[in-house]
Amino acid sequence: MSNVNESTSQLFDAIKSLNVDKVEEAIKNRADVNAKDYHNQTPMEYLMTFGSTEIAEVLINHQAELKGALLEHAAFGRGGSKMTKLLLNAGADVNEKTYGGYTPLLIAAGRGYTDVVKVLLEAGADVFAVGESNTTAKNLAYSRGYSETAKLITQYEK
Repeated sequence: MSNVNESTSQLFDAIKSLNVDKVEEAIKNRADVNAKDYHNQTPMEYLMTFGSTEIAEVLINHQAELKGALLEHAAFGRGGSKMTKLLLNAGADVNEKTYGGYTPLLIAAGRGYTDVVKVLLEAGADVFAVGESNTTAKNLAYSRGYSETAKLITQYEK
């Protein structure tokens, strides 16, 4: 971990072990909920690898930064639609983009996470957004064999 105190290091460890009590203890001991680890990830972004909505709620309640969290969630799909709703309700940007221009919808559609795609669409995700590949979420889903996901996206094209 780069430039993080011991409590913050304990926070990342607690997230990895999915231990809510240890997450709360680390925060109580002044862990920085917005610090970045050696992968340049905040605790919330790191959590998306594991998908605990319970820990996400704790971090949100302590003003954890949401930037990048929905993108990470879309990439891993852990926590499913419940995590998607939690992040969106806390203020995550449904159309946030990666450096390559990919949105959560593009990422989730390209991985066939239909439940996540549905929540993103209901929240107003841009169905016509394209990333570096210059393809829409629907076309990406079709090209990767996720026809159910692509058909769902078609319903939101207006």
